[in-house]
Amino acid sequence: MKKEEDTERIVPKTSTVTFDDVIGHKQVKERLKAIVKIFTNPKIVDDFKISPPKGMLIYGPESVGKGMLARAFANAADVPYFEITGSKLFDAAYIKSVYQEAIKHAPSIVILKDIDIKGLYHGTITNISFADVAKEIEDVPITEGKYVFTVATAVEIEEIDPVLLSPGKLDFLIEVSRLDPEARRFFIEKILQKPNDGKIDVQRIVRYITGLGAADLERLGRMAALAVIEQGKKVITEDILIEQINIIKYGHKIESQMIRNLEQEMQMTAYHEAAHAILSYILLPNVKIEQITISPRSKMLGFVSYNNEEQIASVTKEEIFHDICVLHAGQIAKMKKAGKRSAI
Repeated sequence: MKKEEDTERIVPKTSTVTFDDVIGHKQVKERLKAIVKIFTNPKIVDDFKISPPKGMLIYGPESVGKGMLARAFANAADVPYFEITGSKLFDAAYIKSVYQEAIKHAPSIVILKDIDIKGLYHGTITNISFADVAKEIEDVPITEGKYVFTVATAVEIEEIDPVLLSPGKLDFLIEVSRLDPEARRFFIEKILQKPNDGKIDVQRIVRYITGLGAADLERLGRMAALAVIEQGKKVITEDILIEQINIIKYGHKIESQMIRNLEQEMQMTAYHEAAHAILSYILLPNVKIEQITISPRSKMLGFVSYNNEEQIASVTKEEIFHDICVLHAGQIAKMKKAGKRSAI
């Protein structure tokens, strides 16, 4: 009875999301459009004597639009899709039922959202049954008109069992990086449609929000508007916007009375953060310092933040050594000043 009820709830969806709705990620979208051509014309691979691909994995940080890209793919392919997410990913019977329905509605797409999700089974943290998913992908037909394609999303590709990434399963691996400047600018310009003083440096704010996801930036606009109302002001200013960014990144400011020996702590924090900043400026001149503050927050007493927009993944041994020196600079400075160790 339960299985019949589950099957009744499994209905195909039609995506209204287009690639134009996804901000940024130009190269990713171009690649997905190319894969759509293969999905809609699977015979294109016959000349190379290989079977048509059965799926792809879209992976990358949270809140960068992976789910929207998956639905935009379904829209571009002009086929119905089925989505499996949350606890349903741990239900092998449900997954099987979804694929059976997908075959009935083929050509179609099955979206497996966040397949690196963790669950609790008999008191043990566990992954989904990758073997069950792999079997369903393996068993779907690839005949003309009965093509079922799987689109999985995940944050960490390392969490995905190699069985799913083997040939004939999730053949395409699509990495989606954090939001690029174009995408971040879109969100800031959207925020600036709200009442503001007209003096906000958009480029500066775009740099400040490096690393934040779409959900954070949607929240930023709401937080800024509420802060204006809370403070009895009329418009959003750059200071208000930056403070909300800092709250998202580093936590709320701590009231001074909550810190014991406030003056001494702030003095030591000043030495600590100044040391980080000075040594960074000397040893890592290509790493741009975003801001330096000793204003205590819930996540830290002070900090030096950097803009990592142009930072490359490959670094030299010397650069790693310089990074370590900068990390320890604050501790060494406080030891020199007060003769005691501190947190890095």
